Amino acid sequence: MSKQIYNYETAQYTFYRFPKGLITDSKYKTLSSDAKILYSIMLDRMRLSVKNNWKDKKGIFIYFTLGCVLKQNIAQIQEMLYSKRKL
Repeated sequence: MSKQIYNYETAQYTFYRFPKGLITDSKYKTLSSDAKILYSIMLDRMRLSVKNNWKDKKGIFIYFTLGCVLKQNIAQIQEMLYSKRKL
């Protein structure tokens, strides 16, 4: 049985943007699910960089080290996404 979520409750959740093209466009078909999720995380970091006006001569940049990537635990995020689909 699924639990109903009310509009006021959604404010407590944080979401990553996941471009539909990563699934529907055939040129991204060979990308792994982990790579697509990582792209969504980096897209979120880019939004933060724009908000904080982090730019140099080349344009907007993001600070996202390999250590940050590993801390995100891609497999855990992927598992969470798959479990939400079953609801």
